[in-house]
Amino acid sequence: MKKHFKISIVLTIFTLFACTPRTVIQTPFAIPTENLFEQAEKNFFQGDYNRAMELYNQYMTDHSGGPYAMRALMREGEIYTLKRDYATARMVYQYMLEQHPNHGLAPEARFAILKTFYEEQDYANLIQQAEFIIKDMSSVSHIMDIYLLMGDSHLAQNAQVSAAWYYAQAQSAKDKADKKRTSAQKTGEPELPKIDKRVRKKLAKTLSKLSLKDIAKLSEKLDHPGIIGYLTYGTGIFHAQEKKYEAAIRLLSDFIETFPGHEDLPAAKVRLEEILNKLQEQSTATSSPDTVADIMARYNQNLVGCLLPLTGKYSTYGNRALNGIQLALSRYEGLNVHPPIRLVIEDTGSDPETAIRKFHAMARKNVSAIIGPIKTAQAVAIEAQKQRIPIITFTQKKDITEIGDYIFRNFMTPKMQVDATVSYAMDVLGIKNFAILYPNEKYGETFMNLFWDKVMSKGGKVVGVESYKPSSTDFAAPIKKLVGRYYSIKTVQRKKKRSIVDFEALFIPDEANKVGLIIPQLAYYDINDIRLFGTNLWHSRRLIKLAGRFADGVVFPDGFFLNTRRQSTLEFIQMYKQTFGQKPGFMEAVAFDSASMIFSILIEKKIRFKSELKNALAHVNNFNGASGLTSFDETGESSKQLFLIRVAGDEFEAVKTD
Repeated sequence: MKKHFKISIVLTIFTLFACTPRTVIQTPFAIPTENLFEQAEKNFFQGDYNRAMELYNQYMTDHSGGPYAMRALMREGEIYTLKRDYATARMVYQYMLEQHPNHGLAPEARFAILKTFYEEQDYANLIQQAEFIIKDMSSVSHIMDIYLLMGDSHLAQNAQVSAAWYYAQAQSAKDKADKKRTSAQKTGEPELPKIDKRVRKKLAKTLSKLSLKDIAKLSEKLDHPGIIGYLTYGTGIFHAQEKKYEAAIRLLSDFIETFPGHEDLPAAKVRLEEILNKLQEQSTATSSPDTVADIMARYNQNLVGCLLPLTGKYSTYGNRALNGIQLALSRYEGLNVHPPIRLVIEDTGSDPETAIRKFHAMARKNVSAIIGPIKTAQAVAIEAQKQRIPIITFTQKKDITEIGDYIFRNFMTPKMQVDATVSYAMDVLGIKNFAILYPNEKYGETFMNLFWDKVMSKGGKVVGVESYKPSSTDFAAPIKKLVGRYYSIKTVQRKKKRSIVDFEALFIPDEANKVGLIIPQLAYYDINDIRLFGTNLWHSRRLIKLAGRFADGVVFPDGFFLNTRRQSTLEFIQMYKQTFGQKPGFMEAVAFDSASMIFSILIEKKIRFKSELKNALAHVNNFNGASGLTSFDETGESSKQLFLIRVAGDEFEAVKTD
């Protein structure tokens, strides 16, 4: 088009609309036939832009207030854009917006202005104006268009991370609009929203230049697991195509473990399986030291970590646990398992910072699971959940498994002890009325509350509760309070007070040294013919020595018992004695069981991903080990069949519960 013709058209636009009232014009419902606008449209779609421009211009001259005036202007702006006259195109679009800012085509005009900046590679202007324009957009489609264009602008400048971020914003806008409908239809386990086809196509352009660090950076900036999942998956596929198998295996493995509900999960599993099979074939066909077998070895699922306090205050417990773990490993070494299970052992001491540092060193070795720690369990569990590494802890720390679904606890807790004791007392012995005598400190208060709650939940009664100072050696006052002999009552005729024992059993959650002093005093105040229950701290010969014959018949739970008749426990005790020349305890037994669970799953179930190991652990049910039967519930908390132990004369014996 000649220059004077272009100028005349622009002048015509301004002349035609200068006197036009600024009213909202609705987009037409139908286009009349055989008129100027229809002829202009035919020429436009046939690519005859010069003739189309003349007809659009003529239509606006003859029908300045016509229903297609804004559409005609929009077309003229498009023609200028197609002819790469972006400045004039912007003049047309801007005129439309000034005259009719609320017209149905206004959002398209605003987006068209941004497109002209993109075509001119004026990305700074585009992004600046887009941030302002998008605030006034209400249509999800238009918002997505703008975010996608902003992403394209960053991609054109080789800013892949920023581009992916804006593409993700486009997806988030769509998800937000679909949220109400999605939540109404959602049933069962939640799934990640599917990614829009346009967004996937745009994101695919970033994959070739995104590194592992880039994806990690996006993970911190984005709150959209679907997008992060796709980027992880897509980048893994790209690396596989480039034969960068180490990166591909890491990315696809991370994707499968981290995004179990993602739409690309089936494809990722198939692709990873193909890569691993291909690498296995290559390692068989070549003796080159740089085969993929070496790469696969770095992701060996049979590498298990042990984080334990082997020095310092808690070293006794840490070394006992390590003995149990190594004993479990020796059993599986005898089975000629290939590849063999290997341990990575780190000393945590008693310092959480040291434990976290050792954890990260272990995570870099890509261990499939971690056994431990003890004192520093919470600090490590938080990190393990972040990196999705299954961990079995040995701690009584409250709510440790609520940190996340990769955290398990295989240890005896106060709740377990109380549940076992109360169930035996009420279900087997038929006791209904209880009293509690406890030390006024954290341990005693914890057990007192748990015991009281458990009795009430099973329909029993707690008719008396008294406490004493932890430093006490004389327990007369709290005992007399339990039986109504503490407070004196003046009567006309003074009589000797008698104990009112309205309970059938007494629970005392304290250590053997204290309980050994309390039990004889009960008899002195006529508290006879009742059942006495305690905690695992009673499992000491010190109790029998101090209480003497008064200790006969007392019952308490424990997680391990040397004089048991359980076959699995007896086999463990024999193996331990033969290997270490001494008798094992609870810590050795529970560590042995934890390691055995992990080892058996890794060997028997062909585990390749940590998420699969986590799921398998969550389904452990009645594992028959050294510490009895163990199961994990849906929170990762262990449910153990504790040993109930009774004092018989000067010995401990197992209680028959059936």
